[in-house]
Amino acid sequence: MKSRLLTLALAAPCLTFAAGSATDILQHVAAFYRGLQSYEVRVTVQTVRGSDVSERHFAETGSGPGKYRVEFENANSELRVGDGQDEWRFRPDTNEYAKTPLGAAAGTHIGALAEIDRHVREASIARQEQFLVNGKPVPIYVVDVARDQ
Repeated sequence: MKSRLLTLALAAPCLTFAAGSATDILQHVAAFYRGLQSYEVRVTVQTVRGSDVSERHFAETGSGPGKYRVEFENANSELRVGDGQDEWRFRPDTNEYAKTPLGAAAGTHIGALAEIDRHVREASIARQEQFLVNGKPVPIYVVDVARDQ
């Protein structure tokens, strides 16, 4: 499976990082996110198809391995909470909830970044750009990744 990764979430860990190889970048980013004590992110995802534009919003907070809260703020809103052992899903529109063991749960976006260096068969830097953070240029990398899973 070949995937392309471009995310501004890579900017924070790269503020003080001088890139070597694409594998070095993935390992550095994963280590940064694995080391987080707590976090909070709010995300807007825009999907553009021709002249149609749709948006999804969600907020994610976390405070350690498997301890998180993800709230989707769209018409079919959903709340996911990880308590370190289980993931609880609540759907307010249907008033339903489900409990799943954490290992079988979908996980989180930040959790996925903490594992970005796993199952990499091949990685290369597709391009590098500069992004201004507090007036200082920060390198942003686009990494092509082929995974074994």
